Amino acid sequence: MTKFYHFTSTDTLDKMLTKSIVVDENTKQLYIEFWATGINALNDTSERDLFVNALTKEVRQYARKIGSILTDEQEKELRKLCYSALYVISLTSSSLSISDELCMWRGYAGNGTGVCLELDFSRILPFYPNQKTGGYQMEDVYILQRCEYVNPDEITIEQDLVKQIYDVLLISEQETLEITVRKAGIIAKIARLAPFYKHKAYESENEWRFVIF
Repeated sequence: MTKFYHFTSTDTLDKMLTKSIVVDENTKQLYIEFWATGINALNDTSERDLFVNALTKEVRQYARKIGSILTDEQEKELRKLCYSALYVISLTSSSLSISDELCMWRGYAGNGTGVCLELDFSRILPFYPNQKTGGYQMEDVYILQRCEYVNPDEITIEQDLVKQIYDVLLISEQETLEITVRKAGIIAKIARLAPFYKHKAYESENEWRFVIF
């Protein structure tokens, strides 16, 4: 699958074509720059919370199972690990005719007065010639991943991640390089999982997304 779609307003399209054109210094190739949206500003108010709530529940249960309970400070630290700054570019893929995607036209394309952009990723190359060095330069390529639509009680959390989080919470007050690195690893793992769980109520959107963090 190489073709995806992005619904937007005519005003946003105008800004993309007039104010968001980027010229590559090496190849003089023109690119349209997409702006990512902060995850807290998306239309689904349960964004990320589906996964975070399930994860938090598992960590609390793990603590009780070994005869402990999370302190207020550990609860705060857990939220810090789960709620890093994330930005999203949303696309859609569907076997239906684009003209039939009424929920997308209404919700994202100016209530039916906007546009649907077709993006062909088979024409986007991760490497391109660097005229200054004579070699090849690599673009920053972010993974395009399909969202998983679930009910809140359907999310399975890996117990290894739960244990890693609990172990870090026990020593989170210590300021060492090792702990900082472990926290960063956990934040990255959560950021690669949490944004891709969406409530089943949004399943008709068939969303794929880039997540930048």
